[in-house]
This record gives sequence, C-alpha cells and structure tokens, in this order.
Amino acid sequence: MTHGVVGPGGRGVVLVDGDLDERALDVLRAEGLPVASPASLGLAAGSGTHPGGAALAALFARGTRRPALARIREGWIAAAADGRTIDGETPGDLAVAAAARVPPPRVTVFGGAWVEEDEHEYAEGLRFGALVAGAGADVVNGGYGGIMAAVSRGVREAGGTAVGVTIGSFTEHVPVNRWLTHEVEAVDLFARLPLLCDAEAWVAFPGGVGTLSEVALCWNLVQTESVEPRPLVIVGERWDRALRAFRELLRAEREHFDLVRPASTAEAAFEVVLEVLAGS
Repeated sequence: MTHGVVGPGGRGVVLVDGDLDERALDVLRAEGLPVASPASLGLAAGSGTHPGGAALAALFARGTRRPALARIREGWIAAAADGRTIDGETPGDLAVAAAARVPPPRVTVFGGAWVEEDEHEYAEGLRFGALVAGAGADVVNGGYGGIMAAVSRGVREAGGTAVGVTIGSFTEHVPVNRWLTHEVEAVDLFARLPLLCDAEAWVAFPGGVGTLSEVALCWNLVQTESVEPRPLVIVGERWDRALRAFRELLRAEREHFDLVRPASTAEAAFEVVLEVLAGS
C-alpha cells in the first residue's frame, strides 16, 4: 500500500533498495507505516545522479520527509528526514526508529522560472531564502530558474537545505538550478505536488500559470480543511492585484479570502512564516 506515504499528513517509509521480509513488514504494519518504492510514487534521483546505499536513502529521506531504507553490504541503513542515519540488520526496527525522528520544518516557495537576476523579484526571493535558512528551516521548490533559483541560492549561501522537486520531461528543456542541495525528480506534475504541498508554510512570489495552479491547490487544501491550517503567503504587488480580482470574480465566502496572507516584501512574508516556524 503506497497511499498516504508522502504529502501533507502522509506517513510511511520509502524503500529505495532491497526487499523486505515478512518480519520487517509486520513491524511496519504494526506501526501503521505503509511502504512505497520511489518508482511507485513517481519519483527518482534527480540530475542523472544515481547514488547508492546510504547516499540514496539520505536523498529520498530529505526529499520526501519520510524515512528511507536501503541495503548496505550485509545489512540495512535507514535515513531519517533530519539527516540522521541508523544501520543494522533489522530493517523494520530501523525504519521505525527513523520515523520517530522529527524532520526539520519546511517552507515551500512557488514562483516563476523566467524572472531574471537583475529584477526586483529575484532579489526578494534571494533574501527570503536566506531568512528561512537562518531560521533553521528547509526550503522546497520546483528546482528550476527564476524565483526558484533565487530562493535556492539564498538558502545555499546561508548554509541551509534547498530541495528541488523537478520533472524529467521539463529538465530536457529547462536547466535545473545549481543551488539545490537535494533534487528529487518526479515523473509528472501529479507526482510532484505531494512533495511541494508538504510544508509548514507556502509562499508564492510572482509567476505564471504553474505558480497560479500551485497557489490555487494549496488555497483549496486549507479552504476544504483537507490539511491542518497553515500560512499561504503571496508576495508582491502583482499578487495584490490578483487577489483583488479574485474577490470580484470568484464565488467564495469572504472568510475564504482571509486564508491568503498578502505580503509586500520578503521580510514581511518571513514574519508570517516565522509565526509557524517558532512553534515547530
């Protein structure tokens, strides 16, 4: 069973290498931890890299926020989402121990791929990435250029973790940004979304249709109470205009618009996010 392994509220184990025996499966079932392979989740190691063993487990643990299991030599290794690794001969017990560790808080950033380095929005993304990394949170984004590169760069230069969730067919035409610390490749948009949505806060800078669709999905998740409440922050004057238009054009209750938090600057967006990070 792979349902619910990744995504907001998901719980489970990613088995990146090897086959589990019945004893290990029984241990995981008793803990309510379903098991999925990266392939069954529509995921792969990104950028054509194919690390093995501990490195592969660590990549998927950080990328999916779930413990990841892999065979090493005559035993097993479990990587936890917080970077800790545990090795031994009993994979079920290792995975349970790794699952008990709390992953770092995470902020998802959405934004356009075509924003240039000399544009104001790029500088805002760069600043926001540095602020989030300084607060000890990971950042996840789509992994490509523009705002995604700016935020990843800000994170990387501040010594933080920047996870990119790319798409194989996109990468054939659009380069992955070089500032990522981890890259997980999704087979399509549907496989990508659970990882992008799994965060303590969502922040959107200006972008195009893709950014709009991601914002709409996250907005709908909190509107329908499909996830626990969390901030959805939209940054900049373009989003201000869009939100005013949405109030005129969409048929929704007034309180549903209050689920979206406008912010004029990276610092203002970070102040909203910090309210959540402080309680993580």
